[in-house]
Amino acid sequence: MQATEITELLNRPLSQELLARDLTRLAYVAKDGTPRTIPIGFTWNGSQIVLCTTKNAPKLPALRNNPNVALTIDTEVHPPKILLIRGLVELDVVDGIPDEYLQMNGTYQMTPEQRIEWEAEVRSLYDGMVRIVITPTWAKLIDFETTLPTPVEELVRQRAERQHV
Repeated sequence: MQATEITELLNRPLSQELLARDLTRLAYVAKDGTPRTIPIGFTWNGSQIVLCTTKNAPKLPALRNNPNVALTIDTEVHPPKILLIRGLVELDVVDGIPDEYLQMNGTYQMTPEQRIEWEAEVRSLYDGMVRIVITPTWAKLIDFETTLPTPVEELVRQRAERQHV
């Protein structure tokens, strides 16, 4: 998939709506070769997806070993809206708390007092974090109205061809 195609797809209004959500599901290959999928907070910076994690997270050695990941961002309604992204990871160890971590956790409903307490707890717990920066290499948007999963699109095309014979 070309970079311009990815950019066009990720700039669509529905993609932007999904990229503004709180959680994604991150899929990667663990060090033992088995697949893992975890829910994790994220933020979209306009060209990359940024996740933040502890410096001792078990996923970090796996991501260093194999930087290929897949993400799913979706809704809980019918029909679901789904954004699928594949990409490459870069790991960035930082001192303190990355702004993205505070930003991605800013959407949860907290009173101003709760937010102050939460941020103080976070700052006292972490001396640093790892930013997991994902550059998309492929993307697909599924809304079940104008776009479908690829195998279903193929079945629709085959049915149309049979009906026109």
